[in-house]
Amino acid sequence: MQMVQTHGGGNRNHGAGEGSSGGGARRNEERAPSPPPPPPPPYTVDMFFVQFLGSQQNMEQMQRNMEAALRNIADNTRRGDN
Repeated sequence: MQMVQTHGGGNRNHGAGEGSSGGGARRNEERAPSPPPPPPPPYTVDMFFVQFLGSQQNMEQMQRNMEAALRNIADNTRRGDN
């Protein structure tokens, strides 16, 4: 008995609705994972000290603000007692 091939190469790996328009390749590209983001720039010693000193200045300013707020609370409390 002889088998007759009807679709040229006999490729039977078509997905549903794929046809011969190359839709399978396009769907595979959409599913491919995106490349990872580039690595961050190198973290240098200079950058560390700039950030560290900046945070120190912020802490000192916050401390001054807190002291001023506490002085205001103390002054207002003292005025309320008189």
